[in-house]
Amino acid sequence: MNPYESPEACCQFCESLHFPALSPDQLVSLNAPLDGIEFQLATKQLKLAKAPGPNGLGTEFYKILQELIVSLFVQMADMIWDTQVTGSSLNHVYITVLPKHGKNAKLVSSYKLISLLSQDIKILASILASQLGCFLPQLIHPDQIGCVERSTVAVYNYSYKDPLVPKMKDKEDLKGRDPAIWHIGLKIAWDIKTPGLAVPLYPGDSYFMLDDLNMTHQHCVLSGLQPRFSSTHRVAESSTGTLEYIFARCQVALQNSEKKTDSGIIILKSLEGTLIEQVEKIHNEVEFEWLRQFWFQGNRYRKCSNWWHQPMMKLEDFWKEMEVMTHVVLCEARKVECPVEKRHEIINYILPSLTERQELRKEWIDRCRSVSSCAQEGLSETCVQLMMRHAND
Repeated sequence: MNPYESPEACCQFCESLHFPALSPDQLVSLNAPLDGIEFQLATKQLKLAKAPGPNGLGTEFYKILQELIVSLFVQMADMIWDTQVTGSSLNHVYITVLPKHGKNAKLVSSYKLISLLSQDIKILASILASQLGCFLPQLIHPDQIGCVERSTVAVYNYSYKDPLVPKMKDKEDLKGRDPAIWHIGLKIAWDIKTPGLAVPLYPGDSYFMLDDLNMTHQHCVLSGLQPRFSSTHRVAESSTGTLEYIFARCQVALQNSEKKTDSGIIILKSLEGTLIEQVEKIHNEVEFEWLRQFWFQGNRYRKCSNWWHQPMMKLEDFWKEMEVMTHVVLCEARKVECPVEKRHEIINYILPSLTERQELRKEWIDRCRSVSSCAQEGLSETCVQLMMRHAND
């Protein structure tokens, strides 16, 4: 299905995707009426000395009179929510062009645009962003946390010795930082009395800005004489993204299985509902967060990811064992001698994971039309056959 064929195809494609969702209780909390305290917190974050928007009211008006207008603002927000209609001033924006100093006034590129929004819409947006920010880590994958507040920022630094750069003499007589070496300058944003720090950056050094450091400190790079390369990245939360972690999770799941020495048949040690549910969640995690994500890259990254092939094959073996465990659980639930209460317990605990697995496998099959095309992408043929067979069960 090509989502670009028509708007209907695009909607159908989006509906077929499986995005993380909030629980009913979280939705109730998110859709709760606006609180006056939220308005006061949002107005405190407004910056002073800013040009007013279309309604002519600047930030000073809201900061000074917030106690008097809080009830009016809450009423306005409730009316917008009930009617789904905003006032005309909220939808207006003033776009002003300012000439750049020393540039040719006849060129469009010599002007910069400034958009002036109403302070009301800024406050509403700030409140909504604050409410949604509590749930973003749950909705966004750990590898895509660029818009998550207080996510870690890493800066990797490398400088090398350039023979053309003259050497500094009499380093012992230098006061302060060595100008030949790159430094990172760091200072508390609101503290004007305490001097800042200048930490040297040697080749291969990296530094990490954790939690709210970006919000509470000012930092900059102080240049040295040597050529320097650096790259800045948002760092993903990786506690659940290591081989050690996923192998340990597999061992937890496989502890509930036992292979008979005489026949080699796998049996389950326990049919406890919570234990079965845990195994099936690990099963899904291995298949969709590891195997599918890795093998789907296929031959395109084979050269740079060849080290991973052996551990991923081991992980695929674990996945096959968990497939057998799922089959054993379903066979036990189908047995005539299985008590009705126990059968219902097993179904209630295993059904959500199986439903999610079936939907994700169908999505996978849509992307990999045949076993041959999957094999060309690097996915092992056995793995694909098992996925397709179980998706059609």
